Amino acid sequence: MKQFALVVTAVMFLPASFVDCFGASFVLTFKPGDSVEIPNSKSLEITGPITLQAWVRPDQQILSNYFNFIISKQLNGTGYTLLTLGNANQKEFQFEANTQLHSGASSGAAYVPIDTWSQVTGVWNAGTEYMYVNGILAATQADPLAPVANTQPLSIGSSVFGSDTGWRGGISDIRIWNVALSQRQIAASLKARLTGTEVGLVAYLPLNEGHGVTVLDASGNGNNGTLDPPDWRFDSSIPLNADLPSSNSIPEPGSWQLASIGAVFLSAILKRSIRS
Repeated sequence: MKQFALVVTAVMFLPASFVDCFGASFVLTFKPGDSVEIPNSKSLEITGPITLQAWVRPDQQILSNYFNFIISKQLNGTGYTLLTLGNANQKEFQFEANTQLHSGASSGAAYVPIDTWSQVTGVWNAGTEYMYVNGILAATQADPLAPVANTQPLSIGSSVFGSDTGWRGGISDIRIWNVALSQRQIAASLKARLTGTEVGLVAYLPLNEGHGVTVLDASGNGNNGTLDPPDWRFDSSIPLNADLPSSNSIPEPGSWQLASIGAVFLSAILKRSIRS
């Protein structure tokens, strides 16, 4: 008796949100004194349009401190930063691309949700700053001063202004661009992992390695970071659950991708008896 095995690979068209729903959900958790340090590079010395993005989940401890830095490359009126500030009952996100702390501060920005994941985005373009929370415009105002480059390292979860200004809680999916993303682009990639090849993306740190002291820059620009100390946590509540299609630009919402489900095989065993 001989047996013949026919193996069929299932290739399916599925929404992107379904394809990656079983992806890694490791995130970095910070407390005062923790940080990710990224050496300075020319790609991080942005002096024109800029977009900073991060997914964050602040814990209750954030309410006990006025400043809590998410991204910081700021010193003496140069560089850029993304942070929260304010008292316990008025904690707001804030973006700064020069010496003036504008967007998100007393200009209509949403208060910071505690123990909840939010994506915060800061944009400077042609004399105007914009603040988005979960893809929704939260604040905007005129700011004629463009970012001024410096040679400071880029810090995640900390700043040069002291350990008491550090982040408290989780951080994931750091994105730094030398272009100004539109609201449509921000919404389109809100819950999607990027490919790393998008136009204008100078640093992309998913922060989902789950082990070790090094975090990798998926943009190809070599802006890798070092953890001190590493505190990896598995968090299934983070709403990043989709991959963008392979492309060098952010697509419109609702796009579909071709997924080859390599882990699923349909196997049919054909049995045939051969008598001599």
